[in-house]
Amino acid sequence: MKAIIGLGNPGRDYEQTRHNAGFLVVDNLLDKFGGAWTSTRWTGVSARTQVYGTTVLAAKPLTYMNRSGHFVSSLLQYFRIDTADLLVIHDEMDLPTGRIRLARGGGSAGHRGVESIIEQLGSRDFGRLRVGVGKPDRKEQVVDHVLSRINGADGQLLSEAVSLSVEASAVWVEQGITEAMNRYNGTQLAMET
Repeated sequence: MKAIIGLGNPGRDYEQTRHNAGFLVVDNLLDKFGGAWTSTRWTGVSARTQVYGTTVLAAKPLTYMNRSGHFVSSLLQYFRIDTADLLVIHDEMDLPTGRIRLARGGGSAGHRGVESIIEQLGSRDFGRLRVGVGKPDRKEQVVDHVLSRINGADGQLLSEAVSLSVEASAVWVEQGITEAMNRYNGTQLAMET
């Protein structure tokens, strides 16, 4: 079994915001491959689905971003899923809106949700799919930027990136992180050209 976990914040106030890019991807993954969210014994939801013959546990921690680690650690432990079989999907300000990038290992790059996961797992050895949401002009605008609803041209780019992320996640399941990186890390969306 593999686990694909999308990061975000729970509640209506955070729906369709940049910070919830991870939630959007796993929601769309279930739309494509089937499955229904159910509550877990921890603060979050999960769903089993089949991606090209492999059982995948999709999940969303509902603990707020900065405390995602406990949920992820508990889920992996309960289902006996190795960190090598984990893909975490999250927003990334260091990528232009709509770009995606896959990697394995490395640090958190300041992302508090990823930081929490690394801390709780005691490992950096898991896949990451970063969904670009762009960066504001000034540092003091960061919180407003990631928590703002995304629409217009940026909304279209993010929507395309979410679809691309679903494809990349499926390739990760079927063929591994290296193939997914080779296929999707250099991808440029049509609207960006």
